[in-house]
Order: sequence, then C-alpha cells, then structure tokens
Amino acid sequence: MKKIMFVILVMLIILTGCSNRVTVESKSQALQQVTSGAPSSGYVTPFSKSISPTISPIPLQEAVSPPISEEDNIIQLSMVSMESGFALTEGSHVLKTIDGGLTWSDIYMIEDSDMMTGIYPVIEAISDNTLYLVAQYNNHTNFMKTTDGGNTWSSTTIYSEMNWVNDDIGDYAMDFIDTDNGYILINCTPAAGQMYKALFKTTDAGRNWIMLCGDKGCDDNLTGITPSGINGYPDAISFINHETGWITSGSNGAFPYGLFINKTDDGGKTWCIIDYPEFPKEYSDTDGEDIYVGASKSSFYGKDNQNGKLILYFHLYAQGEDDTAYMYSYTEEDTWKLDGKCNIIISEFRFMDDKNGIGLDIDGKVCTTKDGGLTWSKVE
Repeated sequence: MKKIMFVILVMLIILTGCSNRVTVESKSQALQQVTSGAPSSGYVTPFSKSISPTISPIPLQEAVSPPISEEDNIIQLSMVSMESGFALTEGSHVLKTIDGGLTWSDIYMIEDSDMMTGIYPVIEAISDNTLYLVAQYNNHTNFMKTTDGGNTWSSTTIYSEMNWVNDDIGDYAMDFIDTDNGYILINCTPAAGQMYKALFKTTDAGRNWIMLCGDKGCDDNLTGITPSGINGYPDAISFINHETGWITSGSNGAFPYGLFINKTDDGGKTWCIIDYPEFPKEYSDTDGEDIYVGASKSSFYGKDNQNGKLILYFHLYAQGEDDTAYMYSYTEEDTWKLDGKCNIIISEFRFMDDKNGIGLDIDGKVCTTKDGGLTWSKVE
C-alpha cells in the first residue's frame, strides 16, 4: 500500500493503451552501467563518466495508430514547452517529441533497471535536449543525464551509510529548480505503516549529491543524521525556489482525507505539515472518513517561478463514485486557490503560462489545455 494517489490511477494506466502515434528512431537498447566501489564513509560517492551506448539498436518501427502494445504505454511525461519534451513508457523506453506528443522518437531503452519489481525510474526534462533520470540498478540509486538528446549519457551512483537506502528502495521522486539545482527523494518499501525517507540535493547538475535529511532504519546505528520529518507515503516533490518546496504524501487513512502536504522553507532541511487548500463544496461537507484526497506534482512557471498549478484528486468511497480532479493556482499570498473542476483526470502536467499547459491523462494519452487546466483535449 504505497500510495493513496492512486491505486485506481495506476490500475487504469496499466489496463489501458496509449493512443499517441509513435515514430521510433532508436539510438540504443540499453544503458551501459557505470559502477564504482562503495565508499568507506560519507553519504554519496560522486562518479560521473560520459558514455556512448553501443548495444545493438532497437529495430526501427513505422508510425503506428492506437492502440500500441501494452508494454509501450506512456506512464510519465515531462515537457519543457508545448512542443518539446520526453516520456517514459511501461516497457522502459525513453521517448522524445518535438511536436507536442503527436509523434515520438525512441531514444533509449533502460534495459537493466528494476522496473520489473515495480520501482519505476523518474524523468525530468530540463531543456529540449537535456533529460535527467533516476533509476535503481543493483540495489543502488543511479542519477543519469543526457545533454544531447540521448546520444550520450553520464551516471552518478548515490550511496548512503543508511542500509535501507542501499538495499530497500521503494520508489523515487525528483525535482529540479534549474539545470544545476535539484532534489531526489528516496523512499523505502512501506512496512508496518512506516516508510523511511532520505532527501538528497545537488548544486552541480547531479555530479555530486549531499543528504539533507533521512530516516534511520531499524538496522542503522548512526548518529548525526537529521530525521526527514516528512510525513506519509510521498507521491511528489516540487520546489518553487531554493528555499520553498512541497512534498505531497498519502497516509493510508491515518490522517484526515488520507493526505499530507509537507512544506519546507529552508531548502529541504526541515519539513512541517500545512493546512489543506480550500476543498470544493461537495467535498468540504464530508466528515473525512469516506473521502480520500490525492495531489499531483506542482508545475511552476513565469518570472522566478512565482506562478504555479496543482491538481487535487477526490474520491468518495461510500458512494462508489469515480475520481474527480480540481485545478488550483498558486497565489502571491503563498496559498493555493481553487480554480474549478477539470473535465478529465490528468495525472501529470506542465504549464507554460496561466492558460496553456500539456499533460498526461490516466489512459496514457497526451492532452493540452488552453483555459488554465479546466478543459483538456487529447492530442491527435
């Protein structure tokens, strides 16, 4: 029971197909693993080396019409503009688009990752040709990046003195403020209602990482480690600047509405729970026992990232209703304002301004909006 956000969303993604036409122009089949010895002390071993994949290429494929094979369903989308961005498929292919998701090029296959165990890599697009990726290899966390559209990749292995970070990883969340400054949140496998977390930060585009805070596991007899203070089972991490960020987490019903919103104002060193944004009227009148609320990753844009969008997902179990999604906007008062109900459920998205955004629905289809996220249309 890893996330409240959502079993239903994940099942629908798995059970349905992607309708996007995919033009495959493969450059390599697998990531050549870069390894180094585990450190004798310290939290992170930086190890970065530019590599050119030389494994046999994926066979070329012609553009196809929906549905495509189940293993190629798009499960993550990370865009830098309405036209340019990247995606990750269920079959571990990294895709690139330059026409807003109408067609895709297959630029990489993450053959050796632990996706078959349910530990999916996480991608973050930085520019038209720069993509960051975090994945697990041989029970260790690898941060990978390409700055030339997938032709070459570099890799940094993240180690920790805490045992669970090296051998009990559950999943990842990642967010970059700019090209150099970013965060990786590592979560352990949930057990007995607990989930340890460790938050790492880089200021040099992933060449080196430091641990800001982390939860010691039962087998970790360590001192001097700042507890994470991050509540719940994390779903997403988003920073608006070098100081302020949010982590949204599920709580398995242990907290009203099954949702934690954790916030930091010191760059991720400490976290606290903040109040919920205003709920839609039809959900604000409930007692909290029959409703679960999930949250998306926030998308910030504009000068100094002072504008942002967030989606909250609502589900009433007692009535057996389908999930509904509501769009929120970040305000100058450091609050989230309710904009209205979305016409479909969007699982992740990127806004370029107050009106225009591009996202992925729960069926793995790319969609766009021109009215601030209330109305979404599939890219066809």
